[in-house]
Amino acid sequence: MRVGDPERTRATDALRRHYVDGRLTDVELEQRVGVALAARTRNDLRNSLAGLPRGIAFDAAGMLRRALVIVAAIGAWCFVSSMLLVAFVATLAVAGASAGVFVGFPLAWLALTALLFRAAAR
Repeated sequence: MRVGDPERTRATDALRRHYVDGRLTDVELEQRVGVALAARTRNDLRNSLAGLPRGIAFDAAGMLRRALVIVAAIGAWCFVSSMLLVAFVATLAVAGASAGVFVGFPLAWLALTALLFRAAAR
Protein backbone atom coordinates (compact mmCIF):
# COMPACT_ATOMS: atom_id res chain seq x y z
CA MET A 1 0.00 0.00 0.00
CA ARG A 2 1.29 3.46 -0.88
CA VAL A 3 2.17 6.03 1.78
CA GLY A 4 2.00 9.81 1.91
CA ASP A 5 3.72 12.63 3.73
CA PRO A 6 2.00 12.02 7.11
CA GLU A 7 3.29 8.44 7.24
CA ARG A 8 6.80 9.53 6.20
CA THR A 9 6.76 12.24 8.89
CA ARG A 10 5.72 9.73 11.58
CA ALA A 11 8.51 7.39 10.51
CA THR A 12 11.17 10.13 10.56
CA ASP A 13 9.92 11.32 13.96
CA ALA A 14 10.22 7.76 15.26
CA LEU A 15 13.74 7.50 13.86
CA ARG A 16 14.72 10.74 15.60
CA ARG A 17 13.35 9.40 18.90
CA HIS A 18 15.41 6.23 18.43
CA TYR A 19 18.46 8.41 17.77
CA VAL A 20 17.84 10.46 20.93
CA ASP A 21 17.42 7.22 22.91
CA GLY A 22 20.81 6.05 21.63
CA ARG A 23 19.65 3.27 19.34
CA LEU A 24 21.05 4.87 16.18
CA THR A 25 24.30 6.59 15.26
CA ASP A 26 24.47 9.81 13.26
CA VAL A 27 25.23 7.89 10.07
CA GLU A 28 22.43 5.35 10.63
CA LEU A 29 19.94 8.13 11.33
CA GLU A 30 20.89 9.96 8.13
CA GLN A 31 20.62 6.79 6.03
CA ARG A 32 17.31 5.67 7.55
CA VAL A 33 15.73 9.12 7.30
CA GLY A 34 16.72 9.13 3.61
CA VAL A 35 15.02 5.77 3.12
CA ALA A 36 11.91 6.97 5.00
CA LEU A 37 11.64 10.21 3.02
CA ALA A 38 11.99 8.33 -0.28
CA ALA A 39 9.47 5.65 0.77
CA ARG A 40 6.57 5.00 -1.56
CA THR A 41 5.09 1.96 0.19
CA ARG A 42 4.57 0.74 3.75
CA ASN A 43 7.22 -1.88 3.14
CA ASP A 44 9.73 0.89 2.37
CA LEU A 45 8.83 2.56 5.68
CA ARG A 46 9.18 -0.76 7.51
CA ASN A 47 12.67 -1.10 6.03
CA SER A 48 13.65 2.30 7.44
CA LEU A 49 12.53 1.14 10.92
CA ALA A 50 13.92 -2.42 10.66
CA GLY A 51 15.63 -3.74 13.77
CA LEU A 52 14.17 -1.07 16.07
CA PRO A 53 11.55 -1.61 18.79
CA ARG A 54 8.07 -1.22 17.28
CA GLY A 55 6.17 0.35 20.18
CA ILE A 56 8.32 3.48 20.04
CA ALA A 57 6.73 4.61 16.78
CA PHE A 58 3.42 5.45 18.49
CA ASP A 59 3.07 8.99 19.74
CA ALA A 60 1.40 9.86 23.04
CA ALA A 61 -1.53 11.63 21.32
CA GLY A 62 -2.30 8.53 19.25
CA MET A 63 -2.19 6.30 22.31
CA LEU A 64 -4.48 8.69 24.20
CA ARG A 65 -6.92 8.80 21.27
CA ARG A 66 -7.07 5.00 21.14
CA ALA A 67 -7.59 4.80 24.90
CA LEU A 68 -10.45 7.32 24.71
CA VAL A 69 -12.11 5.33 21.93
CA ILE A 70 -11.92 2.17 24.04
CA VAL A 71 -13.32 3.95 27.11
CA ALA A 72 -16.15 5.47 25.03
CA ALA A 73 -17.00 2.08 23.52
CA ILE A 74 -17.10 0.42 26.93
CA GLY A 75 -19.24 3.26 28.30
CA ALA A 76 -21.66 3.02 25.38
CA TRP A 77 -21.82 -0.76 25.79
CA CYS A 78 -22.59 -0.44 29.51
CA PHE A 79 -25.31 2.14 28.82
CA VAL A 80 -26.94 0.10 26.04
CA SER A 81 -26.73 -3.11 28.08
CA SER A 82 -28.35 -1.51 31.11
CA MET A 83 -31.14 0.02 28.98
CA LEU A 84 -31.82 -3.36 27.37
CA LEU A 85 -31.92 -4.97 30.81
CA VAL A 86 -34.45 -2.38 32.02
CA ALA A 87 -36.55 -2.90 28.88
CA PHE A 88 -36.33 -6.69 29.33
CA VAL A 89 -37.54 -6.52 32.95
CA ALA A 90 -40.30 -4.04 32.02
CA THR A 91 -41.46 -6.27 29.17
CA LEU A 92 -41.53 -9.29 31.47
CA ALA A 93 -43.57 -7.34 34.03
CA VAL A 94 -46.09 -6.00 31.50
CA ALA A 95 -46.40 -8.73 28.87
CA GLY A 96 -45.16 -11.76 30.78
CA ALA A 97 -42.63 -14.36 29.75
CA SER A 98 -42.63 -15.57 26.17
CA ALA A 99 -40.22 -17.16 23.74
CA GLY A 100 -40.00 -13.89 21.80
CA VAL A 101 -38.88 -12.00 24.90
CA PHE A 102 -36.29 -14.61 25.88
CA VAL A 103 -34.90 -14.82 22.34
CA GLY A 104 -35.37 -11.23 21.13
CA PHE A 105 -33.60 -9.36 23.92
CA PRO A 106 -30.43 -11.49 23.94
CA LEU A 107 -30.24 -11.25 20.15
CA ALA A 108 -30.67 -7.46 20.31
CA TRP A 109 -27.96 -7.29 22.98
CA LEU A 110 -25.56 -9.44 20.94
CA ALA A 111 -26.17 -7.38 17.79
CA LEU A 112 -25.61 -4.05 19.55
CA THR A 113 -22.53 -5.42 21.31
CA ALA A 114 -21.06 -6.54 18.00
CA LEU A 115 -21.81 -3.18 16.36
CA LEU A 116 -20.27 -1.14 19.18
CA PHE A 117 -17.07 -3.13 19.35
CA ARG A 118 -16.76 -3.28 15.58
CA ALA A 119 -17.07 0.51 15.44
CA ALA A 120 -14.48 0.89 18.22
CA ALA A 121 -12.05 -1.41 16.38
CA ARG A 122 -11.92 1.02 13.48
